[in-house]
Amino acid sequence: NTVSPSVSIVQLMVNEQKQSDSDSLIFSWNQNNLLISFEGIALRSRGNFMYQYRLIPNDTGITVAESGNTTVRYNSLAPGNYTFEVVCINEDGVASMPAYLHFTINQPYWQLWWFYLLVLVTICAIVYFIFHWRIGFLKRKAEVQNQLILSQLTALKAQMNPHFMYNTLNSIQDLIVQHDIKSTNYYLSQFGSLMRKVLDASGSEQILLTEEVEILTLYLNLEKLRFGEQFTFDIHVDEQLDLEMMRIPSIVIQPFVENAIKHGLLHKNGEKKLSIH
Repeated sequence: NTVSPSVSIVQLMVNEQKQSDSDSLIFSWNQNNLLISFEGIALRSRGNFMYQYRLIPNDTGITVAESGNTTVRYNSLAPGNYTFEVVCINEDGVASMPAYLHFTINQPYWQLWWFYLLVLVTICAIVYFIFHWRIGFLKRKAEVQNQLILSQLTALKAQMNPHFMYNTLNSIQDLIVQHDIKSTNYYLSQFGSLMRKVLDASGSEQILLTEEVEILTLYLNLEKLRFGEQFTFDIHVDEQLDLEMMRIPSIVIQPFVENAIKHGLLHKNGEKKLSIH
């Protein structure tokens, strides 16, 4: 039989959907299950012929099929450019011209260059915003710390009133001039204890109520040295309050006491009495 057969590709189905001749043969990454149908005509062979086909570049060899087997299925094809080639061969080995089907399966978007670029830009943006937020956070934290330090220094200056220190030291100096060694030692000890407790308290946000009472007592004892016997004071603490457990803002009461002395009792004639409850 010297009559050359012919072959043609008659149908293409993608994901079980038939493709028409007008459809584009460029498919998305998930349109990768193909069924290809072809048809051969071999005159005088009376059905005694066969097909040879391959999918380039998937197939490394050629597949041979009998005349009744006119479909081939390819599942889960990877992205890429493909060419399906099929020929029909009659019983005496005369082959037809090959029929071709060219198609493309695109890569998924997460494998495309623009997606990598988008991810890189997104990561850079996230890193930038985290870095920017972190810098802002550290700046705000530093500002709060600076304000806290400034407040502590202001509070310390309020407690370490220069006039009070000057007046107290003058009063102690008078005791020295009078050779009152016992009183001098006592008040110097009181003054040193007050300075130490004030410095300790100024570095803490809260102190025990008993510490506040001790600071007030030391302070008022030194004020009594300046005013003399005319000045008396008493401190009353509610019995329901636990001095060893309750905490208050450090040295919160002393400025009020100092104002009471400076703007009230200092200019009063006669008895000068201060009561703290």
